[in-house]
Amino acid sequence: SKPNFSRPHTINFDKSNMSTIYVSNWTSRALPMVGAALNLLGAGKTRGKVAVEAAATSGLAGARMVGADGATWTQPKSILLRLVDLAGGGYTNTLLGADPLERAQVSQWLEYVERHCGSVAGVEKVSPALDIHFKASTYVALDRLSLADLLMYHAVYPVVAVAPADKMRKMLPCLCRWFDLVQHDELF
Repeated sequence: SKPNFSRPHTINFDKSNMSTIYVSNWTSRALPMVGAALNLLGAGKTRGKVAVEAAATSGLAGARMVGADGATWTQPKSILLRLVDLAGGGYTNTLLGADPLERAQVSQWLEYVERHCGSVAGVEKVSPALDIHFKASTYVALDRLSLADLLMYHAVYPVVAVAPADKMRKMLPCLCRWFDLVQHDELF
């Protein structure tokens, strides 16, 4: 089942050997969504590297990640890169890009999402341009799912989830095709 990011979360278990992400607003809630997709949240043999707590209890205005070693990250992009690093395996090359050109393309789109898709109004404004982008591209940045797709999905979700499906498919067919493709990916 998909995690519900409509309100702050606290996941309680032994956190002595894990990083903690503090979230307070919709944008910062993309961070635990990525952590969940990378199987970093929860307990178990392959999980439990990251805990999520509501920032309201820590007095923070935004998001931050505190590593098990005490290192702190406060910028969403640096937190996301750290999450991919914690996931290990093939996630780094797959989600961030296999070479400098791919990494630059992913980075460019991460900045685009941060700059233009931080609110429902922002997503509604850029949705026609995204639809045009998806006429020629299957994914956001690369020829496969990347971190940019995960963040764009999180940004677009509140708009697509409340809009009538028939209207969305008619007005933004390529954006809807991409949305369906991402939500049915094995990472979700």
